[in-house]
Amino acid sequence: HRALYRAVREKHPLVPYVMITRPNFAGRNDGSPEAAARRSVVFENYREGLEAGDDNLWFIDGESMFCGAYEGDCTVDGTHPTDLGFALMADRIGDTLRRILWKLATAKE
Repeated sequence: HRALYRAVREKHPLVPYVMITRPNFAGRNDGSPEAAARRSVVFENYREGLEAGDDNLWFIDGESMFCGAYEGDCTVDGTHPTDLGFALMADRIGDTLRRILWKLATAKE
């Protein structure tokens, strides 16, 4: 994860870079050491990038993507998203992309 981020930043230091952890699939991420470790790696790389001065780095925490009353309806089998799961993912990612585009548009003014 860190190697990819560094390789992209080396070639494209100004391109917005979004780090996303996997969605909290019902029954898959609740307390699983592997899921927690993967999320931790992504967040640690994000934190290190910010500390290094990367102000074009964004983080989306997938752990909260499928929360709420319909959490169990977000995947077909606990892994593959349903239409609802994809819609929630698109909403969350879309919100971040709108903020990125707003930042880019207002920076040129």
